[in-house]
Amino acid sequence: MRKFINNVLMLAAAFFAGTATVSVIEYANIIADRPDNSIGGEVLIIPLMLVILYIGWILAKMYFSIIVADKIFNSGYKKGYNKGKSE
Repeated sequence: MRKFINNVLMLAAAFFAGTATVSVIEYANIIADRPDNSIGGEVLIIPLMLVILYIGWILAKMYFSIIVADKIFNSGYKKGYNKGKSE
């Protein structure tokens, strides 16, 4: 189950990072295609890119807290770092 969660979180983070990258490229192309190089209504893409990047950051944070931190804890538990401590 953990491997499945790992794969889903990484795919979602990659999707959101890719979407933000495509948005940046689209934005640059729209500005470059304008005859006077002015910024029009496309400026709304910038907040959208920030939201997409924020969602990707949250997914990456979830990935670290669920998968990586669990691996670190389990490896420490197997090595016996918790012995001798009162619970």
